[in-house]
Amino acid sequence: MEVCQPLTKVANDSCPAIDQLQQKLTLLRQSNNPIQHFEDHENEIHSLFIQAEREILAEELQKLDINKASVEVNGVVYHQALRSYQTYQSAAGPVRVLRSLYRNAGDKCIVPLELKAGVVEGYWLPKAAKQAAWMVAQLPPADVKSLLDLMGNMSPSTSSLARLPKKLNEQWEQHLDPFETLLAENLTVPPDAVTVAASLDGVMLPMKDGKRQEKREKSVAEGKRTRGPAGCQEASCGTLSFYDDQGDRLSTIRMGRSLKARKRH
Repeated sequence: MEVCQPLTKVANDSCPAIDQLQQKLTLLRQSNNPIQHFEDHENEIHSLFIQAEREILAEELQKLDINKASVEVNGVVYHQALRSYQTYQSAAGPVRVLRSLYRNAGDKCIVPLELKAGVVEGYWLPKAAKQAAWMVAQLPPADVKSLLDLMGNMSPSTSSLARLPKKLNEQWEQHLDPFETLLAENLTVPPDAVTVAASLDGVMLPMKDGKRQEKREKSVAEGKRTRGPAGCQEASCGTLSFYDDQGDRLSTIRMGRSLKARKRH
C-alpha cells in the first residue's frame, strides 16, 4: 500500500541515544565501586543498551509519520482528524511517537505511520508481534509475560499477549485459502524423504470461560453421570512426517486448528 505525501526530514549525523549511551558507559567504567553482584551489573548494561535501542526505534518510526491536511491512499482521499502521541510495542520495549490519524467519510480511520511500518493491530511493531505470537503458541500468556519480564526487553501485559493470537486468527480466517496456499508453496520436503505420513486427531482443550466446575455441579445435582472433560472444546491437530528409505523420521510439521461445534475434518 502506497501512502502519498511522505514527510521528509534531514537526518542528523549524530544520534542522541547513542551519544547518551556512550556517556553513561564511560561513567560506568570510570566508577571505582567494585562489582558486588555481577547480575546487577549485567542488568544495568542491558538497560543502557535497550533504552538506546528504543530511542533509535522511536526516531526511525517518527520519520514515517505524515503531518498534512490530507493524504491519498490507493486513490482514496483521507483528511487529518487527530494528531496525538501513541505508544507501540517493539521487541525492545515500548516506544512513544507523535502520529496523525486520518478519516474518510466512507471508510474506517487510517494511520499512515502504522501502514508504512506494518504495525499489527495498532500496537505491535512487526518483530515484536512475530516474537510474541511464537511465544504464546508455546506457553500460556501469563508464562510468556514472566519470561519477557525476565529477559528485560519488551514487557506487554498478559491481556495484550492473550488478545494477539485471537486477532491474528481473525485475519487468518478471512484470508484462509491464500494463506494456506502460501504455506504449502513454502513447504520444504527433506531431500532424502521417500515416505510421508499424515495424521489427524482431536484434542479436548479446557476453555477459560468453560465454567467447568459449574457444569459438574449441575450434573451431580441432576443425578447425571459426568462424562468427559467438562468445560472443554475439541480442536483438531495434525502432523505431516517425512521418512527416509530406512524408516527413520527426518522431520515433522505440526498443525492445529479450532473446530466448530460437532464438526470434525
